[in-house]
Amino acid sequence: MDVLFGRAGEGGPASAAAGPAGDPLPRTLAALAGGFAVLLALGVAVSSLAAPSAPAVATALGFYAAIAGVVAARVRPYHPHARFGAANGVTLVRAAINCLLAGMLVDVERLTAPGTPLGLVVLALALGSLALDGFDGFFARRLRLESRFGARFDVEVDGLLLTLLSIAAWRLDKAGAWVLLIGATYYLFLAARRLLPWLEGPLAPSLRRKAVCVLQGTSLIVLMLPIVEPPVSQAIAAVALAALAWSFGVDVRDLWRAHRLSGAGAGRAGRGPAGSPRGSSGHTGSRPRGRGTRRRPPAGAEPPPRPRERPNRRSRRG
Repeated sequence: MDVLFGRAGEGGPASAAAGPAGDPLPRTLAALAGGFAVLLALGVAVSSLAAPSAPAVATALGFYAAIAGVVAARVRPYHPHARFGAANGVTLVRAAINCLLAGMLVDVERLTAPGTPLGLVVLALALGSLALDGFDGFFARRLRLESRFGARFDVEVDGLLLTLLSIAAWRLDKAGAWVLLIGATYYLFLAARRLLPWLEGPLAPSLRRKAVCVLQGTSLIVLMLPIVEPPVSQAIAAVALAALAWSFGVDVRDLWRAHRLSGAGAGRAGRGPAGSPRGSSGHTGSRPRGRGTRRRPPAGAEPPPRPRERPNRRSRRG
């Protein structure tokens, strides 16, 4: 659940036609139809407990339509495989679950109504989405269908889940509005990358980052439990937010250091070897001194004494 930065699978885009593997769009459209069927099936099961309102249904369908549009538009240049893949299929199921959660949050008052099991349904759906997150990466590596599209798709679904759980924690009065920062931090970082391009630098895989991301999901799901109330819920949310801020801070610091080192390296390449004095050949580009070059005396200095002429042996023999 590597929500932070989403560096896995970064690289240049694949060819527009997905290379010799074939066009992935037809199978992607079929997978999107299957994901829509999953959303409808889950919606019907939940509606048997309490009929959803029209805004809730519209929200769930609108979220899925937006996700399907982005997937269809991005799969060709960033997924160099003809198959959509089981890993992306798992991520698509998680996306359908998240869309259903988005719709249920519209009727948040029903989640807290006495005698209504919708709160437990939200908890079960969130747990299911979080549990499935461990399978998409496994299938991608096992089936050798890793791609930049799959990595980014997984990251965005993770970000959506954390955002929805943050909203649920706020709407259920588990914590103040500041808990929304847990879900908003990722999107704030994406906005910051537009202003500061050095934030787009690569990051090495990190167990610390993965552990913190799992902590976010687990903490927010715990907040969904009916028995967790303030001030305990506030303390849990505060610890999760502090860990997230620390993890972001470490990665931003590393990106800044890498940016400074790359800038210093470029400057040294233009100024000459490190340690060469100003005015030397490494900085001025002049020809280095050596044999065959004369050293001019400084202005105003006396000329060096001329060597005494040796007598001509022929003249002495005379």
